[in-house]
Amino acid sequence: MMSAAQSPTTPKSKLEALQCHFTWDLDWSRFKLFRLRDNMKDIGTRRETAAGHIYNLQGFIQYKLGFTEDAQSLFNKAAEAFSQTRGAAEGPCAAQSPTTPKSKLEALQCHFTWDLDRSRSKPFCLRDSIEDIGTEEGNSWLGHIYNLQGFIQYKLGFTEDAQSLFNKAAEAFSQTRGAAEGPWLVVNYGNLAWLHHHLGDQAESQAYLSKVDALMEKYPSPSQDELHPEIYAEKAWTLMKFSTDKRLLAADYFQRAIRMQPDMVEWNTSRILALVTAANHNKEEELGADVFEKMRIAKNRIQRTCTSLLFILSNVLREEKESKMKHVSYPERF
Repeated sequence: MMSAAQSPTTPKSKLEALQCHFTWDLDWSRFKLFRLRDNMKDIGTRRETAAGHIYNLQGFIQYKLGFTEDAQSLFNKAAEAFSQTRGAAEGPCAAQSPTTPKSKLEALQCHFTWDLDRSRSKPFCLRDSIEDIGTEEGNSWLGHIYNLQGFIQYKLGFTEDAQSLFNKAAEAFSQTRGAAEGPWLVVNYGNLAWLHHHLGDQAESQAYLSKVDALMEKYPSPSQDELHPEIYAEKAWTLMKFSTDKRLLAADYFQRAIRMQPDMVEWNTSRILALVTAANHNKEEELGADVFEKMRIAKNRIQRTCTSLLFILSNVLREEKESKMKHVSYPERF
């Protein structure tokens, strides 16, 4: 007589014995996930008995796509939804807000927390290539360039150069955005908080953590479930420069930013570039018609935006010309 199945004993075997999305035999090809995620957005999650299940599935989809922070947020929402719909608080507790200085640093959105290539040879190669990117005044990506250069210098051990470049990034953002502060500084202040932490200056690190909190409170994201579009855009741009195999992920971050702030032409053009380079890099893979459809939609959006800008500019120039004509004094005829 066969003995009963043994209960799992190792941590790995216990995990494999679970009944959850991670163990079910589902079709999780990357492009299937993108389509499924878009379809899931059409499912309502308010006052529905299925809300917990929906958030659980959305969380797993985000995890498979590489958005681990979004995944954790959605799993936590699932637990809350089950508590509400079932009328009981039992189950996984809600995620606690970070309380220790280290946990606050780890919760930041910046180059130090993004999953970038950690090999030492990568920063050397990237430093040489990024030096070719123009840093002339007026470049809309100037702040992002200095932020990335600063992080590269830190990874190479040049902490003073890193701090100088992070400070340059803050100045560049002030110039290109025409304001002394704004949500575009969240990543920069996060970098400086981490840098001072590694330098042993915990007081200065805490000061930048406080600045991040103040900015996020003053400039909340248009969508409470997502990061601020400025953060998505910088994260996308950084991934494009740091890793060729994360171009589709970068395009997705740009899409999220554009959805909340659609008139940023440089975000739209960079998203197209990310999609094109991803297609070239993954010629052997099936990208699917949806990727090319996204490229077409992005191209049309850019054309409409540029047309609108040209129309506005022509009207301004015409009004200025008419205004000058009204004040022209002609010599009297004798």
